[in-house]
Amino acid sequence: MLRKLVVGPYQSNCYILGHKDTQESLVIDPGDDVFRIVKEISKLNLTVQNILITHGHIDHIGGAAELRRITGAPVWIHPLDEPGLGFKADGALTEGLNLPLGRFSLEVIHTPGHSPGGVCLSVPGAVFTGDTLFAGSVGRTDFPGRLHFAG
Repeated sequence: MLRKLVVGPYQSNCYILGHKDTQESLVIDPGDDVFRIVKEISKLNLTVQNILITHGHIDHIGGAAELRRITGAPVWIHPLDEPGLGFKADGALTEGLNLPLGRFSLEVIHTPGHSPGGVCLSVPGAVFTGDTLFAGSVGRTDFPGRLHFAG
């Protein structure tokens, strides 16, 4: 099961991905509105196994510490974006890592550009891109810490 919540003043997408047989779930990019996220998790009768962050900008990490405190679930982010968290991450989302959820797993794809440690999370039938892609365009690459490509 998949739920999308639009959270915070920047209207960022937060996803709750759950496995209906095991009731396990993970939360992707809890940028804000933590109690709304927790309410939805409770309504779906899910247990959060992991909190995954696609990149270290405030609109994607703003609620991570509070959600970790409430659920006890570990927070994962790419090491290059970990400084944006403001606390030590519990796990590193590195290229090729597979995180299990029920009978399937998410594969981490390192996609620097919007941020040095940006990642996409691939599952059968979907890819969670964070800000690597924007609706109708590529994600922004004009923030501090972006990559510079030699031409």
